[in-house]
Amino acid sequence: GIQRCQSAPRVSKAMSEILSVVKAKVGRWIGLSVVHLGDRDVPNALIFIDKYTQVPRLLGPIARTLDEIDRLAEDSDLNVYMEENFGGKEKLR
Repeated sequence: GIQRCQSAPRVSKAMSEILSVVKAKVGRWIGLSVVHLGDRDVPNALIFIDKYTQVPRLLGPIARTLDEIDRLAEDSDLNVYMEENFGGKEKLR
């Protein structure tokens, strides 16, 4: 309930600073630029941190697999599999 809502000004400030640095490095930003804590969507800093630490855990294996496609294609059997099932390694990627 609402009793769980807690402001986290230091975490909010740190996250805003990190977001600014990342936005400057990547050039084009897609998505929200708002760090919100202590509202109905993100009731406290721990939920915010947990929510965003899930992203690399979910996407990391996919990114590593995509990075390894070229190496895997060096195996002739896997290369044939990629060609027959996906139309080649580039289409698979």
